[in-house]
Amino acid sequence: ERLANLTADLLTLSRVEQDVQRILEVPFRMDVVFVMRESRTDEEVAHLIEQLSGGNLDQKLEQRRKAFDDRFNNLFGLQLLGYSREDSNFARSALANTLGGIGYFYGGTPVQGSGGTELRDPIALFTSTPSRALFPRGFLWDEGFHQLLIQKWDADLSRACLVSWFRQMEPSGWIPREQVLGS
Repeated sequence: ERLANLTADLLTLSRVEQDVQRILEVPFRMDVVFVMRESRTDEEVAHLIEQLSGGNLDQKLEQRRKAFDDRFNNLFGLQLLGYSREDSNFARSALANTLGGIGYFYGGTPVQGSGGTELRDPIALFTSTPSRALFPRGFLWDEGFHQLLIQKWDADLSRACLVSWFRQMEPSGWIPREQVLGS
């Protein structure tokens, strides 16, 4: 309840930048909602913040989690195949992390040639990364394994990733195995 007035405070902030400081006692909960104000009234912004925070957010997240779990169980049926609940939870986490590792990257890519390293023209790549934290870029070899799982979950999503990789193909048929895009 002590944070209830924060919404009203934030509505009055400058559209450019504003610092807000609150001293809170643990445990506490704070939802941070980013809403583009462009062409929205204060009432519309307040409504969006209400819908995207607190109990409304909890309810939406629970609905999404349940839908994900139901779809996972219906699609893979691991417990029906004799896997333990722990194994099924591990597999669910692996799928969620694989899907969460999908990203869109754009920029020039360095390529080693006979004359040294050259930076190619900017390109786009929609790909699953092996590790968002350690390797935030596409690896062609890994992509094949990621897509074995992703295509079972969502064939269209998998197709979009593969098409993105095929667009990287050079006239010779070569696709750079690692796509380090951007700076």
